[in-house]
Amino acid sequence: MRITNSMMTNTMMRNIFNNLNSMAKLDQQMATGKRINMPSDDPIGISQVLKLSSDISHHEQYKKNVDQALSWMQATETSVMQLKDVMQKVRELTARGATGTLTDEDKAAIQKDITQLKDQIVSIGNTNFAGKYIFAGYNTMEKPFAVEGTTIGNKLKYNGRILSPGGAIDDDIEDTDFQEFLTNKNNKAPTYDQMADKMNIEIGTGDMLNANLNGTEILQKGFYGTFETLTKLEKSLGGEKDYKQGFVDMEYGTRAISYTELDNSNDDKSINIKIGNDSFDLKLPYEELTEESIQNAIDSVEHLKKNGVKVHLDEKNKTISFTAQAEITPKVSLGISTISTNTITYKDGDLDNSSKDRKLKIKIDGEENSHELSLPASNPLTQKDIQDEIDKIPALKTKNVTVKIDDTNKTITFSADNENITVEGTLGNTEIMTTSGKANQQIAPILVGERMKGTIETDDTNHQFNLTIDGIEETINLPQNKKYELDTQFGKDELLKDIQDQIDGKPSFLGKVKVSFTEDHRLKFTGNYQDASNTDFESIKISNLDDNKFLTKIGFANDQVSQKASIKTEKIDISGMLKDMDQNLNNVLAKLSEIGAKTNRLELDKNRLDDNILNFTALLSKTQDADMMETVMKFKTAENIYRASLSTGAKIIQPTLMDFLR
Repeated sequence: MRITNSMMTNTMMRNIFNNLNSMAKLDQQMATGKRINMPSDDPIGISQVLKLSSDISHHEQYKKNVDQALSWMQATETSVMQLKDVMQKVRELTARGATGTLTDEDKAAIQKDITQLKDQIVSIGNTNFAGKYIFAGYNTMEKPFAVEGTTIGNKLKYNGRILSPGGAIDDDIEDTDFQEFLTNKNNKAPTYDQMADKMNIEIGTGDMLNANLNGTEILQKGFYGTFETLTKLEKSLGGEKDYKQGFVDMEYGTRAISYTELDNSNDDKSINIKIGNDSFDLKLPYEELTEESIQNAIDSVEHLKKNGVKVHLDEKNKTISFTAQAEITPKVSLGISTISTNTITYKDGDLDNSSKDRKLKIKIDGEENSHELSLPASNPLTQKDIQDEIDKIPALKTKNVTVKIDDTNKTITFSADNENITVEGTLGNTEIMTTSGKANQQIAPILVGERMKGTIETDDTNHQFNLTIDGIEETINLPQNKKYELDTQFGKDELLKDIQDQIDGKPSFLGKVKVSFTEDHRLKFTGNYQDASNTDFESIKISNLDDNKFLTKIGFANDQVSQKASIKTEKIDISGMLKDMDQNLNNVLAKLSEIGAKTNRLELDKNRLDDNILNFTALLSKTQDADMMETVMKFKTAENIYRASLSTGAKIIQPTLMDFLR
C-alpha cells in the first residue's frame, strides 16, 4: 500500500480533532457537573434522566397543590368554627325563647338577635379566601349565597338556585300564590349533583382530594336547613303560631323525536344540547347506540350531569326524548329525514284565510331571520296551499321543510331535515310560538299526607284503601296484622315497598305512580310528569274503602285529590326547631372533625412528597451527574494525549519549498 504525505496529514488532523473533541466533552462535564448533557452522551441513560426529571416535576407540583389545600383547609376550619359559634348562640337563644315567662319585649329582642345571626350565617357562607369562595363548590369565583326577596318572602339562594322553595312561609300567604311560586320554572331547587358539587385537588398520581366543603353540606341538615329553621324561629318570636310549607315535583322534558335506526358505525350521529347560553356537542361511540351509551356521553360533560340531563329511548315507538332539571334545547342528528317537529293544534275556522289575515313565519335554527309565508286567500287553507308557499322559499325547500295537516286530530305538524325550526304566526284565534326540541316545563301531580311517626299497625279489617288514577279505581290491600316502625328507616322502607308492590301489581296503574317519603316524614304519591301547560292534568285520588278508616293512619283525608303543588299548614314547634338545630350543630362538629382528618392527611402527604422528591433527586444525580474527581483525571489524560498528538504532528508535517520562498 502506498502511503502519501496527504494521507499522513489527513490521519494526523483527524486524530488531533478526535482528541480535542474528547477533551471538549470532558470540559463540558466539568463546567456543567453533568455526565449526560445531550442524548448522544448516553441514549439509555437520557431516558432515565427524562423520566426522573418528570417525576420530580410532578411531585413538586403535587407539593404545591398540597400547600394550597392546607391553606384552604385552614381557612375553611376558621369559617366553620365561626359557624359553630353562631349556631351555638342560636341554640341558646332558641332555648331561651321557648321559656314561657318571657315578655313580648324580651321575645322581640331575641328576634332581632336571630335576624342578625341569620345574616351572619349567610356572610360566613360567602367567606372569600385568596379571591375564591370556599363554600361555593366548583364555582369558586361566584358568591354562592344570597338572600332574595320573593312574592312569598325572603328565600336563600345557593349558586343561583333557591335552596328550599317549599320552606317555611307566613301563614297569611294565599295557597294559590304559594303554588304559583312553587311551579314557577325560575324557582327550582338545585339538583343533587349541584348541591354535592366539589372542588378536587390532585395530590398524587390519580389521587384526588376534595379540598372544600359544599355550602349545602353545612347549612342543609335538618328539615329544609338552618336558614329555614331560623326563619321559623323568627316567626315564633314574632307571635306567629303557624307557617306553611309546600311540595312540588317538576323537571323539563322535550317532545319525542322519531328515529329510524341508531347504528353509528359511520360516525354520522350527533347530539348537541344547549343549557342557557352554553352549548355542548356530544361525542357518541362508533357502535349501535343505546340509551346507556347516549347517557354515558351526556354524563361525560360535568355541566350536563349536574343539571340532571337524562335521555329516554322508546324502542317500541322509535323515539328519543330528554329530561333535565334546567331548560335545555337538544338538537339530534340520527341519520333520519325528520329529527324534530312542531305540532300545532288548531280550531274550527282557523284555516279560513278569506280575508288573508292568517300569517306564518318559519325560522331555521342558526339563521338570523325568519321566512314569512304568503298564504293564499283560501277557505280552508289546505296542506298543499301551505306546502306550495314553503317550496317557493329556496332556503326552506333545501332543508326539506314540510307541513302535514291532520284533519281528524286538528293538528298541523312542521318538520325539517336535520334542523330545528321555529314556527310563529296566527291561525284565527290560535297563536303559534313553539320551538322544536326545546324542553317544556313538566310537573308531576302529587298527593301528600300528614306527618307520620311512631308505629302503625294493620289488622283483619283495617288495612285497605282505594286509589284512583285518571278515573280508574283500584283497591290497595296491605298485609294484615303487620307493624311498621316509622321511626326507623327499615319500617318506612317496608311500608313503601308494600304500597308500591300493590300499585305496580295493578296493570292499569303500572308505571303511573311512585310512592315515597318526604324529608319531614309524609307519604307522597307522585304521578307521571305532565306538560305544565296541559289542562288535562292527570289526577290521583285516595279514599277510604267503605267503613275502613285506614287512611287516617297513613296521614290522608278521605277523597283527597292530587295537586300540582301541595300546601301544608304546620304549627310552629320549638322542640322540633331545637332538634333540627342540634342536627345542624352536630353536622358542623362532624365537618370540623372531617377537616382535621383531611389536614392530617395532607401533612402526611406533604412529608411523603418531600421524601419522594429527595429519593428521585438522588437517583437523578447518580444517573446524570459527573464524578468530578474522575472527570478531572480523565481531562488531564486527554490533555496530555492532545499535546502529544500536536507534537507528533509537527514532526510529520515537514517544511516545503513554499515555506522557504516565504
